[in-house]
Amino acid sequence: MITSVPHSAIGFPTETGVTIIYAHKEVMSTDELRPAKVARPTPNTQPEKWVLNARHPEQTVTLGHALSPTIRACLKQLLFRNQDIFAWTPADLTGVPREIAQHFLNTLPGIKPVIQGQRHLGSAKKEAIHKE
Repeated sequence: MITSVPHSAIGFPTETGVTIIYAHKEVMSTDELRPAKVARPTPNTQPEKWVLNARHPEQTVTLGHALSPTIRACLKQLLFRNQDIFAWTPADLTGVPREIAQHFLNTLPGIKPVIQGQRHLGSAKKEAIHKE
């Protein structure tokens, strides 16, 4: 499987060629970022919103129009069989090692933080700020 963060998509080989799964459209900035191989949706073809976990019906999986019925069925089975690996609530995240989930700044030991100097704006920018 190959992931593409700029395209918010993953691609993997199947029997009929390469299948590409996209994230929500809100993540995509333009349609030009999508590869040309994917069929464009027709007006009557809408993505399918599917409830994977009946205990959390507000959390849906969106299956795009470009998936074949066979791939769509296999993907649903795969997700359903492995739904225990998803974190449905924050309480499900217990047991994640702190060194994996904790954010830290990668700095050299012994170096003290420096306060950034104050920036002064020109008079035209100051006037515009005061007007707002």
